Amino acid sequence: MTFAASVFAALSIATSATASSEPPPPPALQALVVSSDYQANIARLFSQLPAPVLQRCPSLISKGSTVTMIEPVSFAPDGYPTSGLWEQSFPVSGCGNDTTINFFFRAQSDEKITSIVGVPGETHADVILQSDAVGMMATAVKAAAPNCEQITVQDSKYLGPVGKSHKAWQESWLLAVCARPTHITLTFTPDDTGTKILVSPVKQMP
Repeated sequence: MTFAASVFAALSIATSATASSEPPPPPALQALVVSSDYQANIARLFSQLPAPVLQRCPSLISKGSTVTMIEPVSFAPDGYPTSGLWEQSFPVSGCGNDTTINFFFRAQSDEKITSIVGVPGETHADVILQSDAVGMMATAVKAAAPNCEQITVQDSKYLGPVGKSHKAWQESWLLAVCARPTHITLTFTPDDTGTKILVSPVKQMP
């Protein structure tokens, strides 16, 4: 089993799944997430997070994680996954930026696992929507701050449903735009063709 990382952008990490309203992952997946190779990959992913997302300090803590299976996970006889998608979320706190670190993992037929660093926080967007939203957000911010090359999504808050159908929802994303905190609002509206994303205007920055 090998890991490859894809990023949209001294910590003791607990990788055992905590209780949640989601059904528990299958036993084979539970065994995988506590394996030494998997935990080493988690530690590597955490080490690569930029400072605006994961602020380090002596009081930084992460009390366990939640594993959510998004697509059914199949396993080879040797116990390694060969298909499927799951998310693992780690609440972190103690350093002034309490949030949830979200990682996605996609298993492949050759027993390789692709690791995807998702948007931190409470976003309800799936992994594809997150990628689309990050691209649209970056375009809007660069138009307002053309001299800034460092744009990081620091946190996200779910604001709730909007509209009569309650299918659409809004989120507030906290960005670090060249170290300047900036909030934007995103509206996600599902329809027959997919989900439309509307990014709120960003004020011009020097």
